[in-house]
Amino acid sequence: MEASQNQSANFNSMDPQSIANFLSQISAIQAHVAKNTINPMQDPASPYFLHPGESPANHLIPVTLNAHNYNSWSRAMLLALKSKNKLKFIHGLITKPNENYPLFEVWERCNTYIVSWITLSLSPDIAGSVIWNNNASDLWRDIRRRYYQGDKFRVVELQEELFQLKQGDASITTYYTKLKSIWDWI
Repeated sequence: MEASQNQSANFNSMDPQSIANFLSQISAIQAHVAKNTINPMQDPASPYFLHPGESPANHLIPVTLNAHNYNSWSRAMLLALKSKNKLKFIHGLITKPNENYPLFEVWERCNTYIVSWITLSLSPDIAGSVIWNNNASDLWRDIRRRYYQGDKFRVVELQEELFQLKQGDASITTYYTKLKSIWDWI
């Protein structure tokens, strides 16, 4: 009780300028706390951020996955998702939260965008076979498991192409570019 009376006496003895300074400090603290609790959907550094101009109907990459181009497709898709800070979703580092979790709806929205972006980059046959996969991480793993092994016949063709490649009249840059494109695919 005595401590309460002392605090009241101290507060009552403050001049108006001191009270104004005290309230200003409280306001600054509140602004600082609000600034440090940014909504992840509004923070461009957050994997949950989606730019207002983005749409799940946008094609992210010009490559369409078919049975023979997994390497180039996955490289293009990884770069596109990395540029959007969404790799944690497909690598399983951001997993589906419980429906009661505060960020569940945000996670679901981002995951839906990613699933849509991936599905739009698939050939119709492949897209039809994964249409019911609603988790970006599971979808990515499924596609990788199916197509990562590569096309063994195409690898043999490229090896033959590699052994037959000669510089001839081509510039060293042109020759190197052809050589490197074959080597990178193998």
